[in-house]
Amino acid sequence: MYIYSQKKKLVACIYKFRKKINSRINLSPENELLQASIIKFDKNFNLNRHIHTKVSRKTIGTQEIWIVMGGKLKATFYETDKTKICSKILKKGDISILFRGGHKFETLEKNTIIYEIKNGPYIKDKDLKKF
Repeated sequence: MYIYSQKKKLVACIYKFRKKINSRINLSPENELLQASIIKFDKNFNLNRHIHTKVSRKTIGTQEIWIVMGGKLKATFYETDKTKICSKILKKGDISILFRGGHKFETLEKNTIIYEIKNGPYIKDKDLKKF
């Protein structure tokens, strides 16, 4: 599920966990900084060894991913002008990718655990603007 601003800009993507997928689902559009996919592997799949080449990339802004490992949370998404777009409930196995705009979350269950992944380097005093 893609979440768009009123100006038709992609703000976020939410993928609700389900056990049945065929092979690969690309969640991020190719032009976004963070690329995320969900991939189903069959038994004895072998990813051939490889390295990633040095490719220069220029990034402006911070994008982040939350993967809910346990519990439940409510994620709220905002336009870049701080106007609320929507709120969604995320449960174990769900993933949220924030491409732009603002966000907040509040946990709905005790011991909610998430993985948070973002492009870096992260500069704490410069990367956030609270509202």
